[in-house]
Amino acid sequence: MGTQTTHTPPPPSFACLSLHCDNVLRLTDFPAAATSWIQQAATDAWPRGVTSITPTNDGTVRIQLNGSPWSAKRASDAVQSCRLMLAILRRLMQAGYLLVGTTDVDCAADSKDMLLFEAHGDVDVSPRLCSIAMSQHDILRVIDAPPALLDTLRTLLQDYVVPSSSSPTSPTAQGGVAQFKLGYSPWGIGAKSTGRFVVLKLLALLRAHGWHLYGSIRHCYEADKSGKDTWYLTYEANSHACIATNPTATTRQVAM
Repeated sequence: MGTQTTHTPPPPSFACLSLHCDNVLRLTDFPAAATSWIQQAATDAWPRGVTSITPTNDGTVRIQLNGSPWSAKRASDAVQSCRLMLAILRRLMQAGYLLVGTTDVDCAADSKDMLLFEAHGDVDVSPRLCSIAMSQHDILRVIDAPPALLDTLRTLLQDYVVPSSSSPTSPTAQGGVAQFKLGYSPWGIGAKSTGRFVVLKLLALLRAHGWHLYGSIRHCYEADKSGKDTWYLTYEANSHACIATNPTATTRQVAM
């Protein structure tokens, strides 16, 4: 009998995209082509563009953006920051780099997440993504979601969160962005359960409509240096699992 040859699969390949200062990205262990992927995503989604691209002595690539995408002093800046991240995630996904987790290993008060990706080879998909951001103490901002999902979210929030007379739940929507102002300060400081229940209801509703939590990323700080995670969601119809979904994704605790 001949000797059977055992084919050992290659070890997994990981890469890292880290965020620094107000406007810097660093690429670690990505292929050389990734620099142009990120540059194109930034050119498409960040109006102020790229300032410089610098290979460093430690083998990483430093990309500096014009402006301050990681420090949002206005709501419009926060929206553009989310759209920049959407464009980056989408482009990396199309190149076969799927997000497997985020982590924060910096002790700075305004530190941001490091994004960890695993190479899966080319993925022939045109991914649909949107984002949901919790802002200030009572704002839920939905970016680039389809109208049907916005209608469903509106119903959920009206039914679940009872607004005060001065804080209507109906969203303001413009340019693909819907902003819900909620009652009871669900993201405020204090031991409140409202925010936690809203988060759970949101996850259940999103999953029921085919949207999956791809990653929960802290990448943008507001004027007062506060920062909460932004959810990035992928869609796959008629499926309980999405090719680009991170099954081990966790949600960092939101201040409540």
